Amino acid sequence: MIIALLLFIVIIAETGLFLASKGKYEEFTAPLDKKDYPLKSLIPMGLYVLEKVKCRYKTKYDQNLLRKISEVSGAKYSLYYLQIHWANRIAFLLAGLLVVLTIGSLLMLPQKAANHVPGIPLQNGTNLQRPDFGDGDKEIQVEALIKRGKIEAVEEFTVPVSEMPPETEDEKALAVVKEQLSEEIIKGKNKDLLNITEPLDLPTDDKEIGDQGVRIRWEASIPDRISPDGRVKRPPFGSESPSFFIRAILTRGAAKPIMKYFKVNVLPSDIPKTDEQAVQAAKNEISKLLEDKGKGLKTENRKLQLPTNIEKLLGVTIQWFDQKQEKDQTGVIFSIFGLVILCLISFAMDSKLNQQVRERRLLLQLDFPDFLNKLTLLINAGMTVNRAWEKIVKDNKKDRPLYQELSLTFSEIQSGKSEAYAYEDFAKRCGIPQITKFTAIIVQNMKKGSSELVSILKFQANECWEMRKNAAKRLGEEAGTKMLLPMMIMFIAVLIIVALPAVMAMQTV
Repeated sequence: MIIALLLFIVIIAETGLFLASKGKYEEFTAPLDKKDYPLKSLIPMGLYVLEKVKCRYKTKYDQNLLRKISEVSGAKYSLYYLQIHWANRIAFLLAGLLVVLTIGSLLMLPQKAANHVPGIPLQNGTNLQRPDFGDGDKEIQVEALIKRGKIEAVEEFTVPVSEMPPETEDEKALAVVKEQLSEEIIKGKNKDLLNITEPLDLPTDDKEIGDQGVRIRWEASIPDRISPDGRVKRPPFGSESPSFFIRAILTRGAAKPIMKYFKVNVLPSDIPKTDEQAVQAAKNEISKLLEDKGKGLKTENRKLQLPTNIEKLLGVTIQWFDQKQEKDQTGVIFSIFGLVILCLISFAMDSKLNQQVRERRLLLQLDFPDFLNKLTLLINAGMTVNRAWEKIVKDNKKDRPLYQELSLTFSEIQSGKSEAYAYEDFAKRCGIPQITKFTAIIVQNMKKGSSELVSILKFQANECWEMRKNAAKRLGEEAGTKMLLPMMIMFIAVLIIVALPAVMAMQTV
């Protein structure tokens, strides 16, 4: 009922958000690709929420996201994609909340059993085989196909089937003794069979209960607790004592033996052997004194005396303290924990952005050595850095992040931006150490001049090629690791195919 009420409230709230944001942010969502943003139609709802809460994106977390988005999408559109990122996360939370509550409400609905085809027909038509005398009554599950005209239904029934009555003299004698053998006869000095502390009186014949010539043998499901002659071994103090069964096996002549079961429980020893057991015994005794509104405690006028020792537990002392009442915070803790889990799931969406940043930096790292070799070759041929940069940009036909950044840097220089600043911004946008080092060499050469520029660039190109080789090796190792799980699944499948016939053959033997 509560889940259905929450679902109704969420549906009303989200419907209001959808109507309020409909057609309001088309210029924001139009450039988005449906493949990258499956919840594109719900993103306006997230933008509407951001607008109403007046989000300023000034936190350290937002600035970190802004930096990553700038690397992937460019600084010009970084704020736009940051807003879309948050709106997509809100849309995910709204959709997820609606799905979870809907499924929860459906699970709470009463389930109606569907009609199905009945199983194998009974071998004897409408007759059920009764158990032999001594096998006990049974319950048999059957199905009935009920039809009239074109209407039919299959229903399950549980049929109680009683055992056959005794027929021979031996069987009749066994039935009489089984009926007369009771708890009162075997409990001995114990209060009942569920509070056993003393030996049991387990008869081996029926001389005192009919004298039919029936022999009785006893077995316990836990032989260590009760022996066949009735001796009892109590568990150690403080240990658990689960209930179990003892059974009387009745035999006479050629009749099939019959059994009668008694549920029993042997109580643990009430004598503590260790200090820890003595303390536990004192706790139990105090609990008994406090039962029934503390009637076991001593009273003196207006005073209620709490015990400071237990007479039968020597050496145990008791001190009492006033305990402050604390509020139960379980519900609050559970609610906070649920909200934290939901937020963690939504923040896991940042992994896609982090993956895009890693992939972009990897592509930059793989393409940079080739660019650096071309640039060094052109400078060595007599071109300036600017002219060599321009030629590489105009000759390029690749649509890769490095060449996009090279083209952007060249456009900035053409529009009047200082070369030094353009190169420094190029390094900031790329964000990898190799390019930062390269731009520092170029800027220093522009400011101070150096005849060793070509040799320095050649040396760095060699370093970059080595790093590219290492990156390629790392990618190969990662690919091998990713193949490990499919290989294991294939191995298990082959193992099952090979072993299954052998297992089936062993079961048929």
